[in-house]
Amino acid sequence: MDLLTLNLHRPLRWDTRQADAAGIGTALQAIASAMTAPEDAEIVLVWDWNAIIDDSSGDGPRTVVPIAAPSRIAAANLLSSGQAPEQGQPAGIELAAGRYLFVQTRPTATAEEAVAGLPTLFEWFAREAWWSQSACDGPLVLRLVHEDKDTALQLIRHLSAMPA
Repeated sequence: MDLLTLNLHRPLRWDTRQADAAGIGTALQAIASAMTAPEDAEIVLVWDWNAIIDDSSGDGPRTVVPIAAPSRIAAANLLSSGQAPEQGQPAGIELAAGRYLFVQTRPTATAEEAVAGLPTLFEWFAREAWWSQSACDGPLVLRLVHEDKDTALQLIRHLSAMPA
């Protein structure tokens, strides 16, 4: 895995009502749903950084275990039009255009294994950002995208400044 910079030229949006309608309330449910989702479906989970990462050590950041529940969950293109919530103003999450720290991987064989690996993945992301002196701010976003008949797992965090 490589820590990359994502230059997002337009915002990404997800609807919390789609996740609610699909019965997604946990990381396990989100990953399991993403693994069987239609092509181009997306599910995002958002964590407040300080709820899952302890930055207080001089030896670098560490994951807070057990991992807290995500503060928000939303989805896009997950439900067929007959299942989707009524249209109107979306109740959702938006990732604004800008620069982000980014990594992509594929979930392991099962949703349970993928969830069990989240603390290690979160810590890897936090430590790589720390080592590279990448100044970030805001929450950690876990984006699950069903693409090319497989699921991509992406970690995204706003990049507030260029590395020193």
